[in-house]
Amino acid sequence: LERLLRDAAKDQLWQLEVAPFDQALARLEETGADPAALDRLRWAIEEFRVSLFAQTLGTAEPVSAKRLNRLVKQAESGLRAEG
Repeated sequence: LERLLRDAAKDQLWQLEVAPFDQALARLEETGADPAALDRLRWAIEEFRVSLFAQTLGTAEPVSAKRLNRLVKQAESGLRAEG
């Protein structure tokens, strides 16, 4: 609780970093993107959250905003290929 009170602004900034990827995932889910691509993206977003909010836990694999952008683009390109 003490950390939350002390680092609330930092947590808000981190949430702003994650929000676009949550929104992209929701949009892709609505459009019927490939389930495997959605799962990869969903887990990468969760790993990104861990890397930001619980750094001491570590992540199973390296993750960054750049990697998440690449996964979003891959999922989007799968939609265009089908359409």
